[in-house]
Amino acid sequence: MKQIKLKVGENTRIGSIFTGLYITYCGMNSEDNFSIGLREGAGHRGYSFNLYFSTKNRLITIKNRKFNVIKASNDELIIEEYGQS
Repeated sequence: MKQIKLKVGENTRIGSIFTGLYITYCGMNSEDNFSIGLREGAGHRGYSFNLYFSTKNRLITIKNRKFNVIKASNDELIIEEYGQS
């Protein structure tokens, strides 16, 4: 299982090099919620949107990939890939 550590504004690729799928940690919009930006595309085509999750959730799903939330704070997110659904 791969652990991913992101500070606010940092992004990383999830999936293969062919998918063009990136996540960005956007921080916490309240005490109980955090946000992850999802960007997908190739070349000049693509789209992005924000996903909002409760800090109470320990297992989140992003584009059929499951992640275990280890830490979600104002400035840092630590998640671990759990598997694919």
